[in-house]
Amino acid sequence: MPANTTPPGLRPIRVAAVSPCFNRRKDIECILNDLRFLDLSAGTTHAPIDLTFIVVDNASTEPLNTIPVPPEVACKVIFHRSPINGGGAGGFNAGMRHALETLPTLTGEAFDYIWLIDSDCRITPQALRALVAGLTSHPKLAGLGSALRDPLTGITFEVGGIVDRGTGFYRPAAHGYHVDPTTLISCDYLAACSALYRREALERAGIMPEVFLNGDDVELSLNVAQTTGLAIAATSASVVYHPWRKFQTAARYFIARNSFSPMKRLGLSRRAIFKRGTLEVYRACAQTIMSADELAELHIKGLEDAAAGRISGPAPAGLFPRLALRPFHELPAVLNELREAGLKSPVFVHPYLTVPAAGLHELRRQVKELNLNSGPVEPWIGRTLGQELKRELFGAAARLVRGKLADIAIVPTGWPTGWFRGRVQIEVATDGFLVKQCSPWPNFFRSLKILLRGMRHVVALTVRSPSLSEIPRVTPPSLSPTSLGPTASPAGVV
Repeated sequence: MPANTTPPGLRPIRVAAVSPCFNRRKDIECILNDLRFLDLSAGTTHAPIDLTFIVVDNASTEPLNTIPVPPEVACKVIFHRSPINGGGAGGFNAGMRHALETLPTLTGEAFDYIWLIDSDCRITPQALRALVAGLTSHPKLAGLGSALRDPLTGITFEVGGIVDRGTGFYRPAAHGYHVDPTTLISCDYLAACSALYRREALERAGIMPEVFLNGDDVELSLNVAQTTGLAIAATSASVVYHPWRKFQTAARYFIARNSFSPMKRLGLSRRAIFKRGTLEVYRACAQTIMSADELAELHIKGLEDAAAGRISGPAPAGLFPRLALRPFHELPAVLNELREAGLKSPVFVHPYLTVPAAGLHELRRQVKELNLNSGPVEPWIGRTLGQELKRELFGAAARLVRGKLADIAIVPTGWPTGWFRGRVQIEVATDGFLVKQCSPWPNFFRSLKILLRGMRHVVALTVRSPSLSEIPRVTPPSLSPTSLGPTASPAGVV
């Protein structure tokens, strides 16, 4: 059968993709190039996909519609400019409204599915086809998400997400090098990196809460599942590549502020809310101990706003500091500068940083080329930074009391295993590092003040109960039944 021929009885499946972007033209250029290879064709058992790709320009300084669309792209590409930068949530919502309200009014046809796709994702050719096949054959699914792979290591770091009922933290439903592509992974939420939803589910449940960024996709999935009674799942048959845990200063504030509404939506206990807030205070104290007071303030301000019910829109003006985050390839130059300043002792390298994992490939390469010895890595293989927290806290306390520090230490940021290691600490995030002068005892006493400030907000959150985010609704046009006809073939249920 020719690629453009629709099998008898099957009309094309109409999909609207929504991809918001602010000032990252290269991302849009790359994703438009990916569309050249996306499988939209018909087969002997499946209909072709009629894709409309909506690039939401979040008020970029240079309008994104000046980016040329490669002539080989087989789908329609629309540039929809927003008058404001509404963050990820605002951008996705602007695109979903355009797909659910405006375009059906103009064309007289509704879309079958809405595909949320981050602009910094790299799309594999079968990514959309696998999602469409999954939703088409499983009518009891409201949404289906892709496997997310680290582009540097090829590690699948998330296939769907779970909200931990004891702490409110988000964790992968599945991950690893090999996740069975024939099995659907049941989950609580789908990251908006790549998630396909039924149009009817979004029309009934609403779209993302306007929380700017972080947790918006979690609440979307939770609300869709609760409102429709349908399930949420992910599949490793659909793959996109996405940077693993990009270091974002702003994310610290939004994580602290936006974590509690999903917990309330799930009906989690006050104990869980208290524990989640306490862990956020711990993160603030950890940053102060590592001389990153400006980052600690983001956690505390997020808790303060959550306790006060200020959980929508962007962060307060002027909140975010300018961090001197250095790329990993500058590590040799930084070490030379420190040695020229008189720091001569051997460099301490935390062994965790040399264990093969997503996100730190370039750092490991630099450490190897510089012949820096990290010591035995075996105890850290398969172990997370927070896995033996009590033991690491005791170790940090012992180092504080002894006061015997290396001149220079390269350590993971935040966790106790990296506390009080060096007079100058190179503190590693997933896409760069900070250089900090550390004064152990002054830092420790400042962290106690942060502890008191933060716990005041945590107690308020626990006693009063968190606020629930408002869910925006859409108003789709009234269309004829033939314009809304389902494409699903109920071959299976979940």
